[in-house]
Amino acid sequence: MCENTEYCVKIYKSLKKALWGKPVKFKLTDHTEKELEQRQIPRKLLEEVMSAPQQIVPEYSGRRAYQSKLDFGGGRVFLVRAIVDESTEPFTVVTVYRTSKVDKYWRAES
Repeated sequence: MCENTEYCVKIYKSLKKALWGKPVKFKLTDHTEKELEQRQIPRKLLEEVMSAPQQIVPEYSGRRAYQSKLDFGGGRVFLVRAIVDESTEPFTVVTVYRTSKVDKYWRAES
């Protein structure tokens, strides 16, 4: 587990760029656009999670969750999850949300 989120994201971005060359391209559904606004999640934050997720885990219907633990100030750590359909080009973010139920969704490394 990474104790310093900003440092780990920075390292991951460097490794990802070195290994894969460019960030993930994606599009948003109308639903996702509405959820960003309603849930007050900045689009830039979603872009950061998509380009350097701390985890990518399997989800329902063959989709995957790109997720990162982020500090929202005052010691409040939330999990930001983007549910992604990778069968499209570019990938489609079908929904996005933040949750305090980190333990429910975070997968232990095996």
